[in-house]
Amino acid sequence: MKVKNLFFATMLGLFSTLGYAGIKALPDMQDRHIIVFHHEVSQLRSVEIVNEIRKGKGVIKHQYQTALKGLAVTMPLPALQAISKTYPEIAWIEPDLVVFALPKGGKPDRGGSDEESYIDTDNGTEVTPWGVHRLGGTKEPLSDAKAWILDTGIDVNHRDLNVVTKQGEQLLSRSFIEGQSELIDGDGHGTHVAGTVGAKANNLDVVGVAPGAAVVPIKVLSDSGSGSLSGVIAAIDYVAAQASPGDCANLSLGAQGSSLAMDTALKNAATSGVVFSIAAGNSGADIARYTPAQVQYDHVFTIAAVDNRDAPPRWSNYHTSASVSAVGNATFVEYALPGVSVISTKAGGGTVTYSGTSMAAPHFCGLIVSGYNPVAVGKDISTRKKQYGVIPSL
Repeated sequence: MKVKNLFFATMLGLFSTLGYAGIKALPDMQDRHIIVFHHEVSQLRSVEIVNEIRKGKGVIKHQYQTALKGLAVTMPLPALQAISKTYPEIAWIEPDLVVFALPKGGKPDRGGSDEESYIDTDNGTEVTPWGVHRLGGTKEPLSDAKAWILDTGIDVNHRDLNVVTKQGEQLLSRSFIEGQSELIDGDGHGTHVAGTVGAKANNLDVVGVAPGAAVVPIKVLSDSGSGSLSGVIAAIDYVAAQASPGDCANLSLGAQGSSLAMDTALKNAATSGVVFSIAAGNSGADIARYTPAQVQYDHVFTIAAVDNRDAPPRWSNYHTSASVSAVGNATFVEYALPGVSVISTKAGGGTVTYSGTSMAAPHFCGLIVSGYNPVAVGKDISTRKKQYGVIPSL
C-alpha cells in the first residue's frame, strides 16, 4: 500500500490542466480515479473487484481489457485504498484528469491563428496546403489502412472526407464521452485533423497528405474541447482491439503531468502494429511535462511543429538532452512537421486555417497510412538546447 499511495500522491502533485481557448464546461473529476491491475489478473478476480466497488457505491466509468487491465471509477480514494488491501491484483491507483484538444486559437504563443476561409469549390477550386507540398506532394494511401482520429469527432457528412464508421456490419466509430453517443464534431478540431490526414483529391476544398484515406471518428473530447484521461485510455484500449497493423491513431490532445496508466496503455497498444502520432503540445516547453507527448516506445511518435521555412514556432514543445518523464523514461520528439497556418476541412463545410502541433501530428499520420516507414532520417530541427526532431526525407 505504501507504493500505491506514494504513486498517487506523486501523480496528484504533477497534474494540472492546459489552457484552452473557448472551453465552456469541464468534466467533473471529483473522486475520479484510474485503477490498474497486474496483467495476470484473472477474469474472476476482476469481476470481484468490480462488485466490491459497486457494493461501496462506486461507479464504473470504463473497463480496460486489451491495452491494459483495469478500471476507471468514481469513488473516494480512501474507499478504493481499503479495497486494494483485500485485492493485491490492484497494481496502483492514480487520479483521473482533464485532457484538452491542444489550443488552436489566439496569439502565436497560445498555439497560433484561427482564420475561417471559404473557397468557391463549386467552380472546381481545390487547395493543396503548403504542408502537403513540403512533404513532396500527396501520397497514395494503402487500401486497407485506417486513420483513427481520437479527438472531438469528425463531420461525418463532409463531402471532402472518407469517413468510415463501419466495416461491413461491424461498428468502428465510437464515442467515449459520457452521455454523448453521437459523433458530431461541435468543435471542429477533429474535422480539421482528419482533413490533413486524408481530404480527398476531388477538386473540392483541400487535399490531404493521403487523399481519400479512411478516417475513423473516435470521440474522446466534448464539443467544448475537453475530455478525461480515462476516456482517452479507453479509446486506446478500443483501438488496440480493433485496428490492424499499418493503421495510425492520431492524438492531437494532451494534459500537463505524467500518467503511468497512459504510458502502459500506449506501450501495449503499440505492440499490435498500430502507429501512434501524438502532438507535442503548444506551451513552448519540454515534452517531459506533458502526457501523452512524453510517452516513448516503438511505434509511438511525438510530433513538433515547423513553419514554411522549416523553423519551429516559439510555442511548439520540444525535448532536450536531459528530458526525462516523471515515470522514469527518457523522452524525445521524433519529427517536426508543418503546423503553422495549416488549411484543412471545417466542420459544417468549407475550410479553416489553424496552427498548432495538433495540425503537425496528422501530417505524420497521413504518411503512415501511405506506407511510410518511420526511420527518423531527415533534416534535424533544433535551436540552442531545444530539439524538435527531424523533417523526414521523402
